[in-house]
This record gives sequence, structure tokens and C-alpha cells, in this order.
Amino acid sequence: DGEKIGTITLTGDIGPKMNRWLEVLLTYAAIVICVSLALSFLLAQLMQRVITQPLLQLAHTAERVSTEKDYSLRATKYADDELGLLTDQFNDMLEK
Repeated sequence: DGEKIGTITLTGDIGPKMNRWLEVLLTYAAIVICVSLALSFLLAQLMQRVITQPLLQLAHTAERVSTEKDYSLRATKYADDELGLLTDQFNDMLEK
């Protein structure tokens, strides 16, 4: 009838299971971090090549035009993006 007649207490040791679960979790986290870093590095290398190469080519052409006074030189256009537009404008300047 709602009268308290005793208490039940359950005890257990989850320490070893918890430690193993944390080890597995940390291992997975370390693997994910390492893979993410490797992919980031590869992506950065690719992006550097895609952006830097056309700029270096354009700078090299500008240097040759400046030193050799050869206005018939033209920069190579690699893509139809902002760098391609810059290359087109540079080549238009050389024509004029």
C-alpha cells in the first residue's frame, strides 16, 4: 500500500569496459584526423598547382616582354576562369 519496506542497490564495475570503449573511440578519432590531414595536404598541393602555375607562366611572359621588348609573345590561357580572363586581358594589352 505504498509503504517502503526496503532498498535495492545494484553495483557493478564498468571500468574495464569503459576504458576499452574509450581506447577504440580515440583510435578511430586518430585515424579520422590523420586521413583528414592527408587529404587536406593533397588538396592544398593540387590547388596550389592549379592556381600558381598559370600565374607563374603569366609573370614569366611579362618578364620576357619587359626584358626582350618582344611584344609578339602571348601568355598561354589554361582555363576560362578569373586567371583566364587576366591572361586574355594581358594578351590584349600586348596586341595594342
